[in-house]
Amino acid sequence: MSKIKELLAKKSVLVLICCLIFVVGLLFILKYINNNGGITFGSVTLASQKKVIYLSDIPYEKNISNVGWGQIILDGNLDSKYNKGLITLIVNGQQKSFLKGISAHATSTVIYDISGLNYDYFSTYYGVDASRGSAGNGVKFSIYTSTDGVNWDLETLVSPPVKKGNSEAEYIRINISGKNYIKLYANSNGNLDGDHAVYANSKLYKEGYDEEASEAPYSFIKTLEEYDNILANSSYDDLLTTKEMILLQRKFVKSVEYDMLQAMAHLSEENKEAIEWILTDKEALKYYITGGAPTGSYINSVNVLIKLYTLYKDDLKNTTSTEYTTLGNLYKRMIISLSLTHSSNVCLWVGGNQCSDAPTRYAIYKKMHANDLLINKVFETLNIEEMRWVMNNIIDDEEIEWLNHHIRKFPSKWGPYTTDPYHYIIYRFGYNYNKPEYYSKENYSKWNTKYDLGAYNITYQ
Repeated sequence: MSKIKELLAKKSVLVLICCLIFVVGLLFILKYINNNGGITFGSVTLASQKKVIYLSDIPYEKNISNVGWGQIILDGNLDSKYNKGLITLIVNGQQKSFLKGISAHATSTVIYDISGLNYDYFSTYYGVDASRGSAGNGVKFSIYTSTDGVNWDLETLVSPPVKKGNSEAEYIRINISGKNYIKLYANSNGNLDGDHAVYANSKLYKEGYDEEASEAPYSFIKTLEEYDNILANSSYDDLLTTKEMILLQRKFVKSVEYDMLQAMAHLSEENKEAIEWILTDKEALKYYITGGAPTGSYINSVNVLIKLYTLYKDDLKNTTSTEYTTLGNLYKRMIISLSLTHSSNVCLWVGGNQCSDAPTRYAIYKKMHANDLLINKVFETLNIEEMRWVMNNIIDDEEIEWLNHHIRKFPSKWGPYTTDPYHYIIYRFGYNYNKPEYYSKENYSKWNTKYDLGAYNITYQ
């Protein structure tokens, strides 16, 4: 009997522990929802918990959406040669570029299933991309909503005006409470020429969301005129001392453009935090400005900067001293350098389809530095222009650590750290890198034994 009581007691304790774990877990989840505005699993936040989302951030119905030419493009225009690849419309008589939106050459239909998202309103600008000017005979737009995806309610004019690239864009706000589908329809009006139909800044949002207030300019990003007023009547010495930060900020804003920086900062809290950081950290901003123009666009460069800062901002707080610098300063130079080099694709020199990921490359070099696998007395003292040469190495990310190992295992006659690749390989004209013997399964063991491919998870294909 005593054994039974003992077992029951243990069982009761176990049940109590399980209940406590459940309650603590539930409280943690509720707190996280309250703090983040959504239920988060890993890096995914359920859209229905956010006050606002962009339509281009949720999938459209591919099986029932179609275009008159090309393909549906999200967050970019149909011809990347124009306006930095951004959707651009005429708004209040002026060209305005947008970071978010949908491009679908007329005649086109783009359908979104928004069931279960529980949003109250949909808003969007729409028209023909400004890059088309007066080309063609225009496009007619219609926007529909539906509860069942079969019967559609027209939300725009029965006889819509014809829009061209030089026409003023339309703006619409639709109550979508109880609606489950949105259809964006653009009619070519009988001619496909110049029919680049676009929907810009398309949003779903909840009751109480103030769209106008949410787009109010951030004060930490000033216009060029504001910077000029601050700099007016400054002496040469002032510009090099007390006003140097203003000069750097003005250069950054001029390079990226004021409207674009404001738009980027408004996309998310992460964007806002990163842009505010670069504009208020004098050391980081000076590194960026004096490091040379990005290899790609400034917009791409800032996007890479945002991604790196969001992932590794805590690294910048590392005050650990090395022989030549602090780790925080080194990591800052690595982040700035990568934001400049990876503003365009950095790909394997042969083939060109194995491209580097900036956060991955940062992590690789951080690891190699920590493990003394670099010549640290050189790496730690590189300025931004010099470090760009390191970060812009045209090699696949997965092969960097392997190559570092390989040159140590097989040092050249010129020493273990020569940067000349032809001390390690024989140069031949007409060499065929695609011979089956290099990629066949039966030869893997031979190449793995010689080159240690498996130890560094090198893709073999």
